[in-house]
Amino acid sequence: MGKRMVQRLLCCLALGLNLLVPADVYALGTPRFVDVQGKQGVQLVTGGRAAPIVTGTDEFPGVLRAARDLQRDIGRVTGQTPQWHTGEFIGAGHDRGGTASGDELDALLALH
Repeated sequence: MGKRMVQRLLCCLALGLNLLVPADVYALGTPRFVDVQGKQGVQLVTGGRAAPIVTGTDEFPGVLRAARDLQRDIGRVTGQTPQWHTGEFIGAGHDRGGTASGDELDALLALH
């Protein structure tokens, strides 16, 4: 057996041993960012009505695309498509996602 063949065999053996180790071992001590225990959270649709999606007029294109995708996904999953408002200040009690660069967000934060 040549030196190159031995190296390949050892590489394959090392890879095979790594596949035998459970992936959960690498996550020990790190906080979970996905919770599947069914705790009460944000309700996007309640009482047959979807919460509106609000974006600023100065949002980045990626934020607008994410808002459109979220609107479409909520509609597909629940059958209730949320309204999408751009640049409108709805009032206290409604949160706005996206970047923290809009005047609308500053006005909302000033109320709290």
